[in-house]
This record gives sequence, C-alpha cells and structure tokens, in this order.
Amino acid sequence: MKAQALFSLDDYTIMMYHAIMELILWKRGNQRMTLKNIIQGEIKMQTEAKVYRNPETGEELFRDVRKIRYEYKGTEFFVDMPGWYPKDNDNGIFTQEDMKVYDKALHLAKAEAEHLLTPNEIRKIRKKLALTQEAAGDLLGGGHRAFQKYESGEVLPSRAISNLLKILWKEPAMLDVLKE
Repeated sequence: MKAQALFSLDDYTIMMYHAIMELILWKRGNQRMTLKNIIQGEIKMQTEAKVYRNPETGEELFRDVRKIRYEYKGTEFFVDMPGWYPKDNDNGIFTQEDMKVYDKALHLAKAEAEHLLTPNEIRKIRKKLALTQEAAGDLLGGGHRAFQKYESGEVLPSRAISNLLKILWKEPAMLDVLKE
C-alpha cells in the first residue's frame, strides 16, 4: 500500500485544471457542461458546476468566500478567504492563489502588531520622495522589484526598511545623503 499526502501536487494540478476549464467554459457561456470524472491513483474527483470532493473524506466541496478569524500576537483579524469548502464548516482546501489572499492579510496583521509600515503607507512615502518603485528599491535596498512587492502586500518590509522610510517621511532631505 502506497502512502499518500492529503493534497498532493497531482491533486492540486487537477484542481487547477478544473478551475481553468470552468473559466474557459464560463467565458464561452456554456456553464452547464459537466467535465468527465478524473481518476488520479485511487482518488476519484468529480466536478460539476464548481463542486469537488475532498480527497480524504469524499465530502462535497463548493467554491466560496468565507470570513475566517485569525490571531497574530494578540491582534485579531478577519480574512474574506476564498477556497473550496464543505457546506457545514469552514475547513476548506485552498489553492495557491487562495493562499495569496491569506498571506496579504497576514502581512497587514503583522505590520500592525509589529508597528511596521503598511503597503499604503509605503506607497505614500515613496511618492512623497518622488521615487519610482524601481528607484526606491535600488536606492534604499531590496532590488528593483522590492517596492512593488511591499506596496502590493506580497512581501512584508523588514524593520530596517520600515524604519528608514519613517525617517525619510520626517526628513525627506536625508534622501540626498543616500544618493551621494
């Protein structure tokens, strides 16, 4: 008997295939079309109009967005979390794209709890300094895509970058020192 992970890469690939197929079918206006059953190892996943089965329990899962409560260092926050959920509880299965929503929300909660700058604050300071995202990353550190990631919430800035930006907010003339 072969050991199997709850949600293997193959299962993820199948779910992404179904999501892409649903998008294609939806764009073609053919929403009622049913995809054939797919058998992966011993797991049989059925799909019809946005319904999947949990590979572990066989329970039906539906695409939904649910408000999920999390806590980080005593700070409570809620995330409108997309995922595949059963009807009666919030124990969902999440795609990589779904997890990006959670990651951004967690970064905001961490920024608040650790007194770091939020993506909007970073954007506001960068614009006050009249820097492009690329120029800010090259001059202040992190590389030319760093500020794109900070401002989108994809990556949480380090304490050093956050503190440097706070100083530059109060003393924009200090930017000239960095340019020398």
